[in-house]
Amino acid sequence: MKITLKKCSLKSVRDHTLIVPVYQHDSGMALPKEARYLKGLLEKIKKDTPFKGDIRQSIFVRYVAAAKGQNILFTGFGKKKN
Repeated sequence: MKITLKKCSLKSVRDHTLIVPVYQHDSGMALPKEARYLKGLLEKIKKDTPFKGDIRQSIFVRYVAAAKGQNILFTGFGKKKN
């Protein structure tokens, strides 16, 4: 497996799998500002699964039309520390 770190807009990333951190928030789950365009997809997932953004919790979504990557791995990071 090859993991590459890039600092750029997530909307422009073309890769096989996009790994997106998800944080727990008072009102549910929060995405980093660069990934907020995926909020609609995360809301749909939330309705169908028990995913809450807990630490070590993840959900893999295949063949996503919401991103330029083929797949998205949402990974729970727990509560965001300031």
